[in-house]
Amino acid sequence: MSVTRSIERLYEVFSNVPKPKEIDYCPCCMTGEEIEILLSLPLKALPEDVVGNYCGCAFHTVGGAAEYHYFFPRLLELRLTDLGFWPDYEIILGNLKLASWREWPHEQRDAVISVVNECFEVLLKDANEFDSFEIEGIICGVARSGLAIDGYLQKLESSQYNDTLRYFVAHALDVTSDDGFLEGFWGDVPAAAKELVAWLNKQSAAHPS
Repeated sequence: MSVTRSIERLYEVFSNVPKPKEIDYCPCCMTGEEIEILLSLPLKALPEDVVGNYCGCAFHTVGGAAEYHYFFPRLLELRLTDLGFWPDYEIILGNLKLASWREWPHEQRDAVISVVNECFEVLLKDANEFDSFEIEGIICGVARSGLAIDGYLQKLESSQYNDTLRYFVAHALDVTSDDGFLEGFWGDVPAAAKELVAWLNKQSAAHPS
């Protein structure tokens, strides 16, 4: 299944999620006009700047689990198809835990995992050194969502992705402190961070630069 088809499937299985009738928000973080756009336009037509602003504030000063459930397909679509879209995977996928996504219907959970996996595979095949940021973002977002990261690390080890593996290990070690601490959102998932650091050290020893 292609990424495009996976996104279409995502919209299909989320089509019965109720559209919010109102959204609690802090006027310092989003405007009434932006909220009206979120409530009035079709999901697929929501502009990326408004959706991005919403996601950056979600759960903190704007909306909660029900709203995130509804907007999630558009959030993920924009992140997958527009490299300039913000927030990054760490936030979009990490917020799934706050949205209690394990309680969503299994078709929706499966569709989320499928589209993330498809995007990860595409990145592995076409990766350059700059894509390592995207790869790390997905792995961190997956960890913050509550899922295991070992399957993603195993994919990186495939012999067909030797260059990608080299780029990623160099990048990840670069953002790892001398005491083995990963920067950024990894602090929210210390067990996964420890797992990744151990894996990085193993890869570095096996494939010295």
